[in-house]
Amino acid sequence: MILIAGCLRFITQTDLLEIIRKRGVLRIGTPGDYHALSYFDGQKFVGYDIDMASYLAEQLGVDVDFVLTERPELVSGLYLGKFDIAMGGIPRTVSRQFEVEQTRGYMTFSHALLVTAENQERFHSFEKVNLPGVKVGVAIGEVYEKLAGQYFPEATIVPFENHLNIPLAVRSGQIDAMMTEMPLALFYQTTEKQLKVIREQTLTAQNQFSYLLPVGQQRLLNMVNLIMDEVKLKGVEQQLMAKHTLIESSGSTEAENNFEK
Repeated sequence: MILIAGCLRFITQTDLLEIIRKRGVLRIGTPGDYHALSYFDGQKFVGYDIDMASYLAEQLGVDVDFVLTERPELVSGLYLGKFDIAMGGIPRTVSRQFEVEQTRGYMTFSHALLVTAENQERFHSFEKVNLPGVKVGVAIGEVYEKLAGQYFPEATIVPFENHLNIPLAVRSGQIDAMMTEMPLALFYQTTEKQLKVIREQTLTAQNQFSYLLPVGQQRLLNMVNLIMDEVKLKGVEQQLMAKHTLIESSGSTEAENNFEK
């Protein structure tokens, strides 16, 4: 705790944007556990946030380096100087703002349930899920434990440390449903025919993802927000979402080409 406090004082007194430019490398901490946003297959990182990190680095005129980091260690890793920005499917919350700087929100989403195709009719409403004996899987330490408990007080909430294990548990029958963000649910529905999104159950309040920076790094925060605005205005955000199967798309796009415009 003392070490982190000392690192916090040092980081808040430095200009991280200038340090990144002098270093020539933007370091990104990411868990690599989130398909379509930040996924590490053992050799390389892929996903929407990975493309965004590369674009940020390009705009800053530096290289990018990805630091594989456990999700619970993303905040501490920022203050220990292991990386400059944390990325990878991180929901934007009021409580997190006390610990870090959060960028503008991106990819507005609601929450959905993912079930097997054979259970799609069985769990067609909240009432059918909110029953004793029904098991709902959620990511541990995220907003879903609280949300699932609110919407399904009669069901059994099963927390998972790794996002990647939850759809596997749905397919195997270990749990009956997975509560997650709509973009991720759509990704699994598109890539795994066994899994289906229950669209009726996207009635929860909308949320957004964000990227995390150390407290006090206003110049770097302003720069990242500016670049994120630019990407949105160019329409690249939607194109990248389609590229990574985060939205339903009627055709393919060439999102990479837009980065050069």
